[in-house]
Amino acid sequence: MGFLTALTHWACITNPDVLNKAGVDPESITDWDSLNSAIEKVVNAGYKGITFSGISGEEGTFQFLPWFWGAGGQLKDASGSSAEQDALDLVSGWVQKGWAPKSVATDNQSAAWDLFLGGDYGFSENGSWQMESAVEKGYKMISIPAKDGGVAPVPSGGEFITIPTQKTKDSDKMKATAEVIQCLIDGDNLKKTNDEMVYLAAKSDVRKQQVEENSAWAPWVDAVENAEGRTTDVGLEYEDISAQLSEDLQAALNKG
Repeated sequence: MGFLTALTHWACITNPDVLNKAGVDPESITDWDSLNSAIEKVVNAGYKGITFSGISGEEGTFQFLPWFWGAGGQLKDASGSSAEQDALDLVSGWVQKGWAPKSVATDNQSAAWDLFLGGDYGFSENGSWQMESAVEKGYKMISIPAKDGGVAPVPSGGEFITIPTQKTKDSDKMKATAEVIQCLIDGDNLKKTNDEMVYLAAKSDVRKQQVEENSAWAPWVDAVENAEGRTTDVGLEYEDISAQLSEDLQAALNKG
């Protein structure tokens, strides 16, 4: 038995100072073509393009999924699909053109974010847990665009509290465990925990409180509430699907 306590997701985070100097209006970014045009303008203005994590494993796959889904991809037939190829061509193209660093193939999310914090990049794909440092820097969030327009679905992630019910036969322990969990997922406590982790709460009423107290959360809410589950359609097969997507992503990013 598990209880989802926190929600996380991805977005494009922008450096308004760089975009202004490059003559880029973030509201003009509505699809892949306009995103590429914006990145190119940033690079031509003497700045750097975009950072993201393409590291081997689920961490890299997690960041690749919005581009895959944004191209119309379905996890049940992911590898070798036209949607996967389109998404691979997009992100590997950034590296080949010099718009993204070659280190994306080994950068985890923290490393990609550290590069962006240097102030030279126009864009970064990263998560809501970076919000506090983004606000301190004056960075802004825009939704990840889908290939042909609109907003790309992003994968939902989060933190869980679980009870191993099959191994716990003692009824008193189970009762005590349930009481502890109920305390942890209570509105006020759940909010404190999510605020500390810089996550949005899994409960909509608690998310509403977070937004009311911190307006910086407002742009993230729609993406969280419209996120896709990684195992929703494919269940436990996702582990193998993710591994193959990761392998394909590594091959594309390391292509000569």
